[in-house]
Amino acid sequence: MHHGIRNAWFSAVALASVAACRADIVTEGAVIPAPFNVKGNKTVSDLVIGNMNMGTLQITAGSVLTVDPGSGRGFGSATFGMRGLGKGTITGKGSSLTTKGDIRLGDTVSTGQVQVENGGNIKSGANLAIGLGFGDGTLTASGMQDGMASSVSASGTLFIGIGGNGTVTISGGATMMVGKDVMSGSGQSQDFERIRVTGKGSKFSAGGNVQLNSGLTELEVSAGANFSAPNGTVLLGTGEGRVGRTGSDANAMVKGNGSILTAKTVDVGGDGSEIGGTGSLTIADGATVDASVTVNKGGTLIGKKGVKNADKNVKDNGGKVTVAPGDLNIGGSYAQLGGGNLEVDLQGVIAGQFGFLNIAGDADFAAGSILDFAFMGPSPSQQLTFLTATGGLNIAPSSTNCAMGVFTCEFSGTSIHYEVASTSQDLILVPLHTPVPEPSSLVLAGLGVALMVGARRTRKA
Repeated sequence: MHHGIRNAWFSAVALASVAACRADIVTEGAVIPAPFNVKGNKTVSDLVIGNMNMGTLQITAGSVLTVDPGSGRGFGSATFGMRGLGKGTITGKGSSLTTKGDIRLGDTVSTGQVQVENGGNIKSGANLAIGLGFGDGTLTASGMQDGMASSVSASGTLFIGIGGNGTVTISGGATMMVGKDVMSGSGQSQDFERIRVTGKGSKFSAGGNVQLNSGLTELEVSAGANFSAPNGTVLLGTGEGRVGRTGSDANAMVKGNGSILTAKTVDVGGDGSEIGGTGSLTIADGATVDASVTVNKGGTLIGKKGVKNADKNVKDNGGKVTVAPGDLNIGGSYAQLGGGNLEVDLQGVIAGQFGFLNIAGDADFAAGSILDFAFMGPSPSQQLTFLTATGGLNIAPSSTNCAMGVFTCEFSGTSIHYEVASTSQDLILVPLHTPVPEPSSLVLAGLGVALMVGARRTRKA
C-alpha cells in the first residue's frame, strides 16, 4: 500500500510541461521576471520557483495567488526548487498561496524554502511534499496578525524527507492541518526529517496516521503546543511504511506545561534490528500524551523531569520504560511483558527526587519482566514506594516467596542491600541493613510469572 502511495505521488507531480524550461521562475510554460511579487489576486495554471537557479516568490498585504489550470492544461501544482533554489514568503493577514494540485519544496538535489508569517496561509488541494529526491525542503509557519493565525493546510498527505531532508516548524500560534497521513523518509540512512511544533496555541493535526520511520526523524511538541492525530497511530521508528531497507531512528519529545500529543495509539520502536528500527518517546515538564502507548523491543518511553502524564494504557512489549525523578502518571493500565524493562531513577528520598509510577488502573507484570534501579545519588536508607496501581497489582508469587499474598525479593544495591516488596497496589523498595546473598539480580518464578530485579550504582542524568 505504501509503495503504491509513493509511486502515485511521483507520477502525479511530474510537471512535464515545465520541466524542460531552463529558467528561474516558470508559470504556464513561460518565463516571468524574478522575483515574482504578487499584488492583488492572480491565477496561474502551474508554478515553478527556482527551476534551474534561484527564484523567489513574495505574496504580501492580503494578496492571493491561485494555482489552478481550470479547464486548460496543467496540474495546478507549485514547486519551490525544481533543480535550483526556490524561496517563498507569504506574509500579512489574508495573504495566500492556494493550489488545486500538490505543493513541493526541495526536489531533485534542489532546495526549497517557504515562510508563512503574520496571518498568511498556504492551501494545497492535494499533497504537500518537503525534501524529495536528495533535495532539501524547509517550511516555517509562525505568528498572527489582527487575530488571524498563519496557517498551512493540505487536503491529502504530507510527505517529508522522501529521499531527501525535510523540516517543518510551526510556532507562535500558527497551525498546520493535514487531511490524510504524514509519511516520512524512504528508509535511507541519510534521510533527515524534523517536525517541530512549539508555543502556546501552535497546532499540528493529521487526519490519518503519522509514520516517522526514516533514517533519522525528530518530532518536538513543546511550550504549550498541540500535536494531534486523533483517528490514527503515531509510529516512531517501528519500521512500518518504509520504502528502503535500512532501519529507522525516530525520537519524539513532548515537553512543557500544556504541551500535548493526541492519538489513538503511539507505537515506539520496532524489533531493535537494523530493519525493525528504534524509537523513543520522552514526556517531560508537565506535558501529556493522550494515547495508548506500546513500547516495543527497539523502543524507549522516558518520563523525564517533574510530572509526566500518559492518559491512556501503556504496554511495555519488550522495550524500556524509564521513570526519572518525579511522577509518571498513567491514566489507564500498565502491562509489562517478558523482556520489558522498568527503570526507576533514584536521586533522593523526598517526593520528586525519585521516580514514581502512578497508575490509575491495574498493573500486570509477566514472566521475565525486569525492574532496574539507577542510583543517581546516595543510596537511600529508607523505604520508597516507587509504583502504585490503584486498580491492583498483578504478580503471581510462588509458594516460596509468598506470605499472605505478598511477595518479596532481595537483591544487592550499592552500600546498602535492598528488597522489593509488594502490597495489593504498591511496589516498595526496602533497605536491608544485613547483607543478602549474591547474585545482585534474580528471577522470581511463580505460577508462570517472574520478576527480575537489578540495580546499578550510578547513571548520568
